[in-house]
Amino acid sequence: AGQCMTPSAAASGNLSTHGTPPQCTGNSPDTWVSLAQQKNSNPNIPNNGFPNGNVKFHDVFVNGSRASWGGSTRLYEVMAAGDNGNTGDKPNPISKEFAAALLNIRGGYVPAVVLTETQLLVMWNDWMASGTFEPKAGATWDANLIVTYLRTLQA
Repeated sequence: AGQCMTPSAAASGNLSTHGTPPQCTGNSPDTWVSLAQQKNSNPNIPNNGFPNGNVKFHDVFVNGSRASWGGSTRLYEVMAAGDNGNTGDKPNPISKEFAAALLNIRGGYVPAVVLTETQLLVMWNDWMASGTFEPKAGATWDANLIVTYLRTLQA
């Protein structure tokens, strides 16, 4: 998967680094779901396998016309939901990749020099508003390119 680079660097195709390149060791949505399922049979895994516990999706990511998972839908449930081509009010795989990226950032699996939680939320908010994200001037990512980028942060 991972190039482990900022959105801007990924958009420019810049593969060069100065010094030791950052390492992204994030989990995929399926891995996060598996960790949560292990919690049901193993009381030693805290917080349902998630950093910060069972966070509700829209407690972090704004609700809107492109994505409305309901007020009580947890990150786990978004990541466990099927894919529907990023359409409808419960779009996936984009929502599940954002959920996994959030957990990977909070868990320290994605270095802050690559992507912070604030930057992730800007990406989500831009996509919610326009259906695209601009990682740098002159580059525009649709939902599929955003998903592709977020997957590069996983091991």
